[in-house]
Amino acid sequence: MNRRFHRNDFANPNSLRLYSNAAGALLLAGAAVVTTAIGCGWSFVNDHSVRFSGYSSPGDFTRLPPLPIKPDARREASPSPGTNDEDEQANYEAEERRQKAMDEVWEQASEAETRGDFARTGRLLREYLNRSSAVGNDGPYDAEEVQIRRNSAFDRLDALTALGQGVKPSLVATYLAARHRFDLATELINADQLRTLLEDATGRLALADNVAYLRAAILYREKLTEEAAKAFHELAAKYPHSEKREAALYMNAVALLRFHCPPGHDGAQNDVDCEDREEAREAFRRVLREYPHGRYAPDARGWIAHLLLRSGDRAAALADYYRALSETGAAITKQSLLVSLRLTRGHASDAEIQEVEADLADEPVAALTYAYHTIYNYASRAGYYDKSYRDPWEAKQEWEREYLEKQETTLLREASRRELARISAFGATLLRRYPNSVVSGGFALRLAQAQLELGEPESALQSAARALRTGVRDRERAEALWVKGSSEWRLRNYATARRTLKQLTFEFPQSDLAEGAGRLVAMAAEDAGDLDGALEQYIALNYEDDFAYFVDVLMTPEQLAGFIARHPDSPRLNDLNYALAVRYLRAKRWTEARAALALVKVTEQRRAEQYYSWEESADPVEFRSNRTAKVPSDVTGIAARWLWRDLKTAEDLERLERQAAEAQGDEAKAEALYQIASYLYQSSTLLFYNPGLWSGARHYKLEEVESNNSYRAPGEAQLLWRHALEHEPVAHALELYLEVARRFPNTRAARDALYTAAICHERLSDYNTYWRNIYGIGLHAGPRMVTFKDVRRAYPDYRLPRATIGWEPVTRTVYGGPGWVERPKPKPRPDWRSRAKQRLGDLLVELQQKQRDTESQLRDFKERLVSGLIYSVLAVSLLAACYFAAIVIYLKNQKPMFAPIFEEGRIAARDSDCPTSSTISRVEKIINDR
Repeated sequence: MNRRFHRNDFANPNSLRLYSNAAGALLLAGAAVVTTAIGCGWSFVNDHSVRFSGYSSPGDFTRLPPLPIKPDARREASPSPGTNDEDEQANYEAEERRQKAMDEVWEQASEAETRGDFARTGRLLREYLNRSSAVGNDGPYDAEEVQIRRNSAFDRLDALTALGQGVKPSLVATYLAARHRFDLATELINADQLRTLLEDATGRLALADNVAYLRAAILYREKLTEEAAKAFHELAAKYPHSEKREAALYMNAVALLRFHCPPGHDGAQNDVDCEDREEAREAFRRVLREYPHGRYAPDARGWIAHLLLRSGDRAAALADYYRALSETGAAITKQSLLVSLRLTRGHASDAEIQEVEADLADEPVAALTYAYHTIYNYASRAGYYDKSYRDPWEAKQEWEREYLEKQETTLLREASRRELARISAFGATLLRRYPNSVVSGGFALRLAQAQLELGEPESALQSAARALRTGVRDRERAEALWVKGSSEWRLRNYATARRTLKQLTFEFPQSDLAEGAGRLVAMAAEDAGDLDGALEQYIALNYEDDFAYFVDVLMTPEQLAGFIARHPDSPRLNDLNYALAVRYLRAKRWTEARAALALVKVTEQRRAEQYYSWEESADPVEFRSNRTAKVPSDVTGIAARWLWRDLKTAEDLERLERQAAEAQGDEAKAEALYQIASYLYQSSTLLFYNPGLWSGARHYKLEEVESNNSYRAPGEAQLLWRHALEHEPVAHALELYLEVARRFPNTRAARDALYTAAICHERLSDYNTYWRNIYGIGLHAGPRMVTFKDVRRAYPDYRLPRATIGWEPVTRTVYGGPGWVERPKPKPRPDWRSRAKQRLGDLLVELQQKQRDTESQLRDFKERLVSGLIYSVLAVSLLAACYFAAIVIYLKNQKPMFAPIFEEGRIAARDSDCPTSSTISRVEKIINDR
């Protein structure tokens, strides 16, 4: 039975098992491990390169990869563990295809089982186990589901073996149905139904151990850990020759651990709740005693280490972790052990590490694992958990944060070197202790690796040579050759280093170290001055960035032409010929450029966006100025339009140079040179660009070389500066403009040339990051720096054009319009008749104006008079109203004097209101009343 139990067999699926505890948080669950993703590196730089890889020291190029998690997985070809986005995407897509294929195999196995085709079922289950053997918790997989299926596959295969022992297929089918029902139940299960199915399957001794095991598993799933432990123990005693016995012993130990040390609500164990962990520890030790090389030995050792760690014996726990790591080949188990070591190793003191080394001194294989892990998995992170400084992010001021970050870096580097020195001394001690041991070659290799990391290439070379003399094989031989070649390279024994590293690539062409070895061969050749050998290696490695840098920047046209002549069968011959033609164009070697272009074949493989678009024009200069450059996005090979462009460039510039040579007189010569410079100024910025090499990222990559100081050869910075000057048409134009101003200072062209030279400096100073850096540190293109103030000083009476943006020096226009604002022309002097007529006209206009002024004054007077009258009437009316109002108020206040009169009047009025009631007249009424 080739399986080990996973937590999904019998444990809470929300729990997680690790073998160690960090900061008091250890996650424990059921029966075994689940993979925990290890952080993956991400980098913007190109790992498949030398100058553009971001590496800054020899150690970056010669470092071996860390201890792999998946034994059959392809590790990085580069010594650096970093990957780029494209690699990660490609790996993820490959894993998705692998997952899909695994799912198809699983479904086919289930269908075959349903049909009763047990022979096909067994083959498909074994295929599924083979495909999923290295699946961890990374990629697109659901690790829990994969492990559930693996556990089920192993158990079903065990049950299928009963067919060969006389068990009826119907009984096997019944058991498989019970197992399927168990797999479907993740949290809650109907134990009675399962037990009923198992009762139906019980009947033959060959299947009885399987039934007993699944019954115990049901108890474990129901969290009856004490009963489950007893059931597993009874199974091991009752069936001593069963294939289930090892698993039963292991699960007995796990159940005892869960019973005595139950996990909390978060899955972590609590030391207070551990009543008797010694019984569980002894159960795991029994697994190791009876099955020292069994399938569960690494897991059992991991649990023992975990229990030792919980009891405070960190040294013994670490030793068992390294033993388990040296024994296991399963990816999931190895990954969990690496996680546990990562969480535990940093907390160990120097005294505890000394105990670990003493404990492993008699176990060379485990000691080897400890040495490798310390060098490549731990030393780079040494000191991470032992911070005696403040967290930089807690700093208040920027300067304080920078200081703390530097302090952190220094402390971590010192801790790393301390760990490497420790493992170097440990390896040397073991070599002295086992001078004739078969595994002494492995120890010598680990010692060499530590010495190489410590920056001791001489000692590393001796140790690696000793490892090779002892006859190390396979992976260890490849690593020994790597360390030997790396040490020789760092000692500047370039010829020897190239031989050693070529031997590595010859013996191990598929190794993950082959690419790094080829890269070191190229670097050794370059350091030795063999540019041809280095370029050969970069071509073989398909290092496109380094290939472009060599043929476009580092090598002279003569060196490139020599390489082409010596390598007529090179797979990149066409690209080399085109690169040489572009280099000749920059050097203004027109005949040689046309000859090189004649050797170039059009090899464009895909139709892409048009690289250049222009409007046809009879004027070649206008033809150039109307052209809009675009970087190719989907082109491979050499496009025909690139050749047309370059041939046209050679033809135009050669014609203009011929015109300049034939010009007579200073004005004509100055104008001819001025037109050549203006042609270059108004041409495309990609006039001398090689799109087949850089694909639009040239200045970003070259700026990275300059900013990271990735120069490897003496004078390389000057070569890069020369390349920048030759590549930019504006820089070519600047030199010609300044030559015109120097040779012909009194010509009209000189003034415009000096002005355009100032524009060239202004344009280059903000052209891209590389040029901004150049001008930012006070450097510049051309023989001298020119500003617009210099133009005014040199030519005080020179009128500057109306704009710099849009200035077209070929035609001396701005956006096709006039280059300068025209001055107003003076009016001609009139004759005496015109002056007399003008005078009479002026007098008439003056009289008319006076008349209009008089009429306007009279009209204003009338308006003011009418307004005054109106305001006077309004004022008198207002005064009268006030007067009468005052009289009324006065009379009202005098009312008592006239009251009798008013009363009589009212009485009379009242009496007269009803004349119809009497025949007496009103007059008589008055007489009678008196």
